[in-house]
Amino acid sequence: MTDDTLEHQRHAALDARIDELEIRLAFLDELVESLNQVVTTQDRHLHELQHKMRVLYQRMSANSSATEGIEPFDAHVDVPPHY
Repeated sequence: MTDDTLEHQRHAALDARIDELEIRLAFLDELVESLNQVVTTQDRHLHELQHKMRVLYQRMSANSSATEGIEPFDAHVDVPPHY
C-alpha cells in the first residue's frame, strides 16, 4: 500500500471516531437537559411540600390547646390491626 492510501484510511477512521463521539455527545447533552428538567421539577415540588409542612406546623402550634388531650402516635406501639 502506498503512503497516500494509509493516510486516507487513518483520516477515514479518525473521521468515523469523531462522528461517533459527536453523536454520543449530542445524546448526552439531551440526557443532561432532560435530567435537569426533572431535578428542577422535583426541587419545585419539594419547596411546595416544605411550605405546606410549615403551614401545618403553624396551625398545629396555634391549636395546641385543642390537642392537649390527644396522645402522640408511636409507630412501634400503635400497630394497625391488619398487621
